[in-house]
Amino acid sequence: MFALIYEYIYKWGGDTYSYFRQSSALGDVLFTYPSAYFKHLFGFVTRGNIGLIPSNIGYYPHFSDPQMYAIHRFLSPFTILGLKNYYLIGIVLNFFLFLINWKFFSFVSKFFPDRKKLIAIAILFVPSVLFWSSGLNKDAFTFSFALLFIVGFHNLFFKFRINFWNVFYLIFSAYIVLALKPYILYSLLISSVIWLGFSYLQRVKNRILRVFV
Repeated sequence: MFALIYEYIYKWGGDTYSYFRQSSALGDVLFTYPSAYFKHLFGFVTRGNIGLIPSNIGYYPHFSDPQMYAIHRFLSPFTILGLKNYYLIGIVLNFFLFLINWKFFSFVSKFFPDRKKLIAIAILFVPSVLFWSSGLNKDAFTFSFALLFIVGFHNLFFKFRINFWNVFYLIFSAYIVLALKPYILYSLLISSVIWLGFSYLQRVKNRILRVFV
């Protein structure tokens, strides 16, 4: 739906087509200069060392806009898997992100097993959220990885399940969100700390002590 609207109504206007072209160009670098591609992918290329990258690779990073450079990097693996076709890339990307969204749905459903339909509507089927999180844009990544951040935070700080995957969920999702939209991560951190604080407050049985705590 997102791709169709942007092709036939907006005539490929907006940022999404620019992201598609630039990330596809970066994806092509994998087949010509693999080492340069992985340096870009993992964010090792800076203004200071850009001279070490061949100048004819067909892609130049947007150092003046770190968020734009980040979305090019994050989309590039999907442009490779999607064979540089906008629609195929969208399918591959949305399949990957849906796995994260489904994980969050399953996570929340454990708390309210008798409300699964309502939870599904709230997480998976809100029209505006579904539309904006299904395109080749920053929102698709920030929405899904914000959900993954919540899962990782809860498992680590509420359930004390300290293992590789929960640490990975928390750190990697924080990195993705910070790289694309830092203010979302700041909101997540503040709300998560408040959430954790209230959970500890609930453990204080004495009502008088709760006031002072």
